[in-house]
Amino acid sequence: MTADIALHLTEAISTYMKAKFLQKLHSCDDYVPFPSDWDFTLLQECDLAVDVLTDAYRRKYVTQWRADDYVAELTERATGRNSKVEAKLLKKFPPIFSPTVYQMEPCIVTDMDGNILVWYIPGALTTQRSTQMWDDMHLLERSIHTKGCSSWRGGPTFFRAEEGWLKPGNVSMAPAWFQQAHEKSNNMEVSAALMQNGNMAWVEKQIRASALVGGMLSIIHPRCTPPE
Repeated sequence: MTADIALHLTEAISTYMKAKFLQKLHSCDDYVPFPSDWDFTLLQECDLAVDVLTDAYRRKYVTQWRADDYVAELTERATGRNSKVEAKLLKKFPPIFSPTVYQMEPCIVTDMDGNILVWYIPGALTTQRSTQMWDDMHLLERSIHTKGCSSWRGGPTFFRAEEGWLKPGNVSMAPAWFQQAHEKSNNMEVSAALMQNGNMAWVEKQIRASALVGGMLSIIHPRCTPPE
């Protein structure tokens, strides 16, 4: 039932936000309907996200190179740890600004062909929503770990910790966990971490937040959104 509610809410938010985004982009006065069961807070959150996305879309920075050319230059040696290869790539595909310029307002970065490479959307979530999401992370602390973890995802060198911070580490929660090297003997299963006590409570508390992010992604990555 929770999955059905989450999916339905994500679809409804995506439909509204895409229509609202187009309305603002083309400066139309058309009324954009929304479900009658929405509360005012949810409507405000959707409108805020659309405002930030629209602002970002209208503030564009363009590279002096093409993404296709960059991809063509990537080889097996481009691991991110080979300084000579990275220096060569940096020279051929320089940043837009040098020295670095810090951008504080919403914007997008495109290549010369108009392909959007980056969406920068600070403030797309309300302070209340961001605070709630941060506070809810404490529900996962019993499952977060780094010590004794052999996976590169949980290597302790990738995490920092200071007094008062959230417990460092990661947690893998998936509704369909693929067990590598056991594909013939085991079907995909719910990951062990997701089945632990308290973690499903975190999932349920994130339904609205995840649906809001899904609505934003329906604009940022429209090809990943099922057709209506």
